[in-house]
Amino acid sequence: MFPRVTHCKHGHEYTEENTIWRTRKSNGQPFRTCRLCHVPAHRRRNKKYRNNHNDTERRRINKLRQRFKLTPEKYDAMAAAQNYVCACCGEPETEKLRGKVLRLSVDHDHGTDEVRALLCKRCNRLLGIMKDSVVLLERAIQYLKAHGKASL
Repeated sequence: MFPRVTHCKHGHEYTEENTIWRTRKSNGQPFRTCRLCHVPAHRRRNKKYRNNHNDTERRRINKLRQRFKLTPEKYDAMAAAQNYVCACCGEPETEKLRGKVLRLSVDHDHGTDEVRALLCKRCNRLLGIMKDSVVLLERAIQYLKAHGKASL
């Protein structure tokens, strides 16, 4: 008979507070792990995975192809044709994520999935909130004119 194990391989005592019970994938048998050893090791493995699989450019290309049937070359050509500014407001993108200015968003017709143009985040959100409805946008314009907030 095997002696009862009371400590992990790093010398931490198995207690109810620091024990994680898991199931082996190979045979379905339960086994315990020391929480004090498991959590830092888990964090190290996750960090190593993120460092090796953080290919944001590849994800951007896949998203363009899968959602919009666009190649990166077509996207770049559209951006160049628009002088790298929003097709709606004529301003360059200013919104940032983690310190970097975002790329222009691809605007598309939700009914036909046809790509229309590249928009800044603000205009893309506006069209989404207004449900791409000309009627709602005209009502918003009338509201602003009626309340003296219309500006060029």
